[in-house]
Amino acid sequence: MIRYQRWNTETAKTEETILGEGSTVAKFERYAGFDMYRLSAVYETEAGFVEVDYSGGYPEHLDYSRATVDATPEAIARYQADVLAKQAAAEAKDLERRRQERAREISRGAEIVVVRGRKVPVGTVGTCIWRGAGNYGERVGLKTEAGETFWTALANVEVSQGQIERRLAA
Repeated sequence: MIRYQRWNTETAKTEETILGEGSTVAKFERYAGFDMYRLSAVYETEAGFVEVDYSGGYPEHLDYSRATVDATPEAIARYQADVLAKQAAAEAKDLERRRQERAREISRGAEIVVVRGRKVPVGTVGTCIWRGAGNYGERVGLKTEAGETFWTALANVEVSQGQIERRLAA
């Protein structure tokens, strides 16, 4: 039976929590800065892996010292595989987010659309011919298919949806 005690700073009492049947897979002491350490233990239960944070409160109220790694090597390997899978999923999500950001990046030659502003009509579509610093922030120049040239703030334009789809497909 996995049970742990933790000091609740709001009620000023020790609370006991029962996780159920299982075994301790890992113990961690992570440096949290300013001479503070985050103490936690990972348990394997029927519901999966549960990490219990013993940090906070006063050291004499922590039950962390009673947690000993008593899991089988197979359980520890399952936990390590679970951690690696979560890391891989987080990296894949971050990679996709960065890919989406690059697709929306306004650069020379990109097809852009005016989405706000007052001097250039909203909805004007053109090719970005210039991007640079202006007196009041970054600006872009766009040239329409009709040959008109407009200059506006970078915040007033976005990459067109068609351009984003082409960049993501490439």
